Amino acid sequence: EEVSSQVASEDEMTARIDKVPTGYEFDKLGQTLEFDSEGKLTVTLTARAPFVVKVVDQDGNPVAGVVVQVCNDSTCVPMGSTDANGEAKRPSMNGSYAAKITELPDGYSVEDIEAYYDLVDGKVTITITKN
Repeated sequence: EEVSSQVASEDEMTARIDKVPTGYEFDKLGQTLEFDSEGKLTVTLTARAPFVVKVVDQDGNPVAGVVVQVCNDSTCVPMGSTDANGEAKRPSMNGSYAAKITELPDGYSVEDIEAYYDLVDGKVTITITKN
């Protein structure tokens, strides 16, 4: 993804940033920005912490190979499988999201495979049962 911007006019030497890549923030999004006297404009994007979904078994051990996704009211985005630390990560997005398990490795179960787990500050830990 690229930064989406508009230049008002060459005479005014102003611009506006309307869109930044997923996982980044810009504190002056949609505001009019002025170029300096040399015709330069520096824009600094801030990286947001990624979404982290951690899956552990009933004893607190990380579980690899659990396929998860994050969803908001209108869409779900795949995160892939959890790693050896039981974690799946992806760049965070604006809005409220919840995690959902879509596939468990052999030998594991979960009480409700259709359940959603709210992310708090972009993180959630889900406990599953080792059979």
